[in-house]
Amino acid sequence: MPYWKKYTGKNPRTGKPVTRKTLYVSWVENQGGAAVRRPARDFGAIDWESAKIIEQQKRVEAAAQKRRGRTLYLFDQLILDYLEARKSSGKNIVRPASAAKHLALAFEGWALADVSGQDIRNYVSNRRLQGVKDSTIIKELSLFSAAWNYAIREWDWPLPRNPVQGRKPSQPEGRDFFLTQSQVQRLIEAASTSRKAEHLVPFIQLSLHTAIRSGEALGLEWVNVQLDRRQILLVGYNESGTARAKTGKKNWIPINDQAHAALVALQSLSVNDSPWVFCHRRKNRNAEPGDRINSVKGSFKTAVKKAGLPSDTSPHILRHTAASWLAQAGVPMQFIAQLLRQSTKQTTARYAHLSDDSVLNTVNLLGQLDQVKK
Repeated sequence: MPYWKKYTGKNPRTGKPVTRKTLYVSWVENQGGAAVRRPARDFGAIDWESAKIIEQQKRVEAAAQKRRGRTLYLFDQLILDYLEARKSSGKNIVRPASAAKHLALAFEGWALADVSGQDIRNYVSNRRLQGVKDSTIIKELSLFSAAWNYAIREWDWPLPRNPVQGRKPSQPEGRDFFLTQSQVQRLIEAASTSRKAEHLVPFIQLSLHTAIRSGEALGLEWVNVQLDRRQILLVGYNESGTARAKTGKKNWIPINDQAHAALVALQSLSVNDSPWVFCHRRKNRNAEPGDRINSVKGSFKTAVKKAGLPSDTSPHILRHTAASWLAQAGVPMQFIAQLLRQSTKQTTARYAHLSDDSVLNTVNLLGQLDQVKK
């Protein structure tokens, strides 16, 4: 029978508590007896009586499909199986799992054959109304699209054309912003005044001088640090499933003098023989001494404010700054790409304009060679 479900949340504009009720219809499909639940409004039903008629119709259709032996593929099965496949191959599932939660609020219980391009456009519109940025919506729909294509390619699911294709919001233009040497110095000076985040200065130095991602730095364990050989190893996951290397692959990263000094400083901050390079020194509400530090966003934001940097400066800017400095110094794009663990094409698209002086020097050299010949 149709039923009402109450949801409680906050109005994204006013922040005030909001309670709403949604009328659902449900039926059982022929995919292992999977139960399907959909809002009655998706079928035009506005009251309990009309929802009951819709539910009866869907149950009759499901019975007919079962008799024809047709297998129905559901959104829930797709996402769960895809995330499991990613995890089994050593890839990151932390961010994809977060995106999946938001997708599930809209598509839970849906048969994939019923998802249309208009449904995707509606999803984009609804997320924007909730105040979500296009960059976040793109990540969510990219997960849906990747799972859809994976199911066709790897599992031979007979799905229709990918409804996400061509319907994601346009990628917003990224700000061409990176820190100057003086800004980095101000940031380090501001971070050094923090009494509760002694790890912040080494974090900044290590991130800047290795170009590793924040999650990779915070997931680093001492067993994968070789100070004598001046290298660190980034691997896919630890036993608890915490992501360390975004790609899930093993990567040896060389370290220079500054990164080496940062790691030595972090050794002196370690407590309780913690396996984590970045660990809590004191007990707090959520952690014991020696537990892994999961985020530096709060302390980093405080340092950014003290240093007088733009308020939206995030820890990821350190990776971008490292690449930008190297591009400005004329380092070939393929070497920068190797350090970033990106394709040369990706790196060139973002950083090539910063090496204009190097290109100018190259063409000037051509002119000099031509004059020598004459």
